[in-house]
Amino acid sequence: RPARLGSRDRAAVRGTAVRGSFTRNASNRGVQVSFGGLSVRTCVIAMMLAVRQLVAPAERWRGPLAERVAIVERELERSPLLFAESYPDEGWTFCNTTALAALRISDRSTGQDHRDLAARWVRSARTHLIDRDTGMLVSSFGWNGERRDGPEGSSIYWAAAMLRFVDDDFARD
Repeated sequence: RPARLGSRDRAAVRGTAVRGSFTRNASNRGVQVSFGGLSVRTCVIAMMLAVRQLVAPAERWRGPLAERVAIVERELERSPLLFAESYPDEGWTFCNTTALAALRISDRSTGQDHRDLAARWVRSARTHLIDRDTGMLVSSFGWNGERRDGPEGSSIYWAAAMLRFVDDDFARD
């Protein structure tokens, strides 16, 4: 289990906008920042588990999928605009859309219904994450939805592919 960082470690990461805690890993080799957030790993694992449960349901994966679905729900809902952070004060559209696709795919195997959350995210994204010059989704954004990086090829390709599971019309736009 990670131990708390001392003042010297905190000074090394001073200025980082984090709403969580700093810890040093058990081997004392590196700093681990725990802020909640929707990590790429969480999104991808949620997606893999959702697809796995859809094509070959197994009791052993039910719990891990439910845990990740709960993380995705919590991180999306805690953001003022439904845009979950991937890193402190930095969110990536491909992480969010992968998470949403995982929710919608998991709905088919669990009987849950995340259509309302997905629809609210799409409405918010249409309002806050569309690049004015291109009409495409931005690639990254801050906690309050401010645009960081404009559209980037691989990010937007992946986001559009994931949005096909969420809102096909928006994915095509």
